[in-house]
Amino acid sequence: MEAQFGQVRSRARVRDLAEVFTHQREVDAMLDLIPDAFAALDIKFLEPSAGSGNFLTEILRRKLRLVTKAGCVSQEQYEHRLLRAAASIYGVDISQENVTEARARMVHVLLEHYQSDANTVEPTTGFLNAAALILGSNIVVGDTLRSPETIEVCDWRPRSAGCFQRVWSFALVPPAARDLFWAERVQDAKPVHYSELAPAPVQAVTATGSKAKVGQ
Repeated sequence: MEAQFGQVRSRARVRDLAEVFTHQREVDAMLDLIPDAFAALDIKFLEPSAGSGNFLTEILRRKLRLVTKAGCVSQEQYEHRLLRAAASIYGVDISQENVTEARARMVHVLLEHYQSDANTVEPTTGFLNAAALILGSNIVVGDTLRSPETIEVCDWRPRSAGCFQRVWSFALVPPAARDLFWAERVQDAKPVHYSELAPAPVQAVTATGSKAKVGQ
């Protein structure tokens, strides 16, 4: 992880993007000021200038302290709670490189917790697919300063039995600035189990007649 994403930013990139990377001690000091924000799993966080994810990853680590395999009655409940923690964290950055790095780091934190806490249990395929989908939807490229109205975000509303309901909106637009056409878009008419959130690959027939998997 560090070898892949620990590159030194060039002076030109720092100048062009006005990047300022916060040291871990400052991240810890700032998050220590809001301990109540980590008292419940579904409290939402938004990092409007996420960079490579220094705040996002630490927020996730602190949320994951609320999730233990011993405290869950099943693997389904455990995985659902892990996904709820990830689904409550949002990040936006103007750099695609930063977004890609932040997503990868979040996956690393999530799987590291899973492997250290439940080291005799393998993550299910449904969990891995859902985690990738959630992080891909929640950590995105955008400009929260100049064009927040273009950033659509998903509210992953947790439901019982390992389910979510997704509601999309341009929630970063301040209420006072919302016009008559502003609305939420409900994607799921009924709760969907986390293992079914990501679309399954479909079979496509190639020119030679053989079948190949094509991701949707």
